[in-house]
Amino acid sequence: MILVGSKRYKMNNFIQLSNMLSNIGQYRNINHLTETFNPSYPVLFPGQGSQFVGMATKLCDNYPIAKDMFSQASQILNINLLELCSKGPKELLNSTKYSQPAIYVASLAAMEVYKHHNEHAIYINPPTVALGLSLGEYTALCYCGVFSFIDGLYLTKTRGEEMQKACDLSPGTMVVVVGVDIKNLLNKCQEIRLKMKKFVYIGNYLGPQQYVLSGDIDAVDAVLSNIIKDDINNSIKITKLSVSGAFHSPLMKTAQYNLENVINNTQFSYPQIPIIMNVNGNVIGTGTDNENERINTIEMIKANLIKQLTMPVQWEKSLHTLLSGTSITTTITSEHIIGNTSGIEATQLGACQYTPLIVDPRFKLAYEVGPGNSCSSTLKRVFRRGKVISYDCI
Repeated sequence: MILVGSKRYKMNNFIQLSNMLSNIGQYRNINHLTETFNPSYPVLFPGQGSQFVGMATKLCDNYPIAKDMFSQASQILNINLLELCSKGPKELLNSTKYSQPAIYVASLAAMEVYKHHNEHAIYINPPTVALGLSLGEYTALCYCGVFSFIDGLYLTKTRGEEMQKACDLSPGTMVVVVGVDIKNLLNKCQEIRLKMKKFVYIGNYLGPQQYVLSGDIDAVDAVLSNIIKDDINNSIKITKLSVSGAFHSPLMKTAQYNLENVINNTQFSYPQIPIIMNVNGNVIGTGTDNENERINTIEMIKANLIKQLTMPVQWEKSLHTLLSGTSITTTITSEHIIGNTSGIEATQLGACQYTPLIVDPRFKLAYEVGPGNSCSSTLKRVFRRGKVISYDCI
C-alpha cells in the first residue's frame, strides 16, 4: 500500500517489476522501502543542452551577486565565463567542457537572485524538494547544501572535462524520440547492438513516449532508420540534442575514474531538503537524526553521481516521485546480466514498470530555475494541470 495525503492506494509495480526481471535475468530477493516527503513546492534545474548565447547577461547586469558568482567561476575555469555566455562563440559554449559549468553557475546565480526578492513566489514559498536533469542534479545538490558553490564548480568542471575526453575518444550522439512505444524502442536498440556490435541505449526516460537515444552515431542512426520505417502514420518526432557525445551510456565509462576521485575527495553534507536522484527516481534526504543513516545517504549520493554518467536518467519516474510525494526504493540482491549489457537493459526495463501517476493533493507549484524550459515542459507532459513558474537566466 502507498499513502498519498489521507488515501491509500494498491501498489502493483512490484509484481510487474518481478515478472519483468524473471524474464530477462535472475534474482534472489527484492526488498522495498517507501519514503514520503512534502511535494508542495519542488524546484527543478535543467541540464546540458539548455545553454544559449546571451545566457545570464541581463541577470549579471542588474544583480551584482550574480556577476560576482561568474567572476569566481572565471578564475577557477581560467576563462571569462560571463563573456562566453553573453557573446559566445556558440561552438565553444556548446562544448561539454564549458557548457556544464556555465549552466551550473547561471542556474545558481538565478536562484540566488530570485530567492531573496519578496515579489517572487519562490521567496514566499521556498522549495520543499529538489530535482535536477543530468548536469542539473549537481545544481540541485548545491542548492540543497550537499556541497558548496565552489566545490560544485570544481565537480562540474571535472565532469565536463572528463566527458569531453570520452567524447573525443568515442564519438557519439543523443537524439530525442517522441511518440514511440518503449518496448519497441528497447527491442530495436538490442537488435542493432547485436547486429552492429556497437552501443545504442536509452539514455533518458523523459516522459510518456518521450525518450533520448544515446550511443555510437551509426548505431543510433540505424535504430532511427528502423523506427521511421515502421512509422506509417508519420507520428514519431526526432530531434538531435546540442551535445557532443553519448551521455548516460557505456561510452562515458572512461570519464568515471577521474570524476570518482574528485567526488570522493570533496566535502559532502546531508541534504537540507530532500532530493530526487536521476539514476533511480528515488528521494533521499527526507530527514534523520541517526548519524549512520546520514553518512549512508551521503555515500549513496556520491555513488549515484558516479553511476549517472553511464546509466540512463529516470526522469519520468523522478517526476512521478516528485508529484506523488512518495518514493519507492527497490533493492535487488543479485546482478542481472543480459548478453553483454551488464545489467543495463534489466535496469532500463525494470525502471519502466511503475504505477500510473497519483498526484499528492499537497502539490501546489513547481519552480524551474535556469536556462530554458526543458524541465517544465516535461513536467507538463507528465501532468498537464501542473503549475510551473520558470525563472530563466536571460
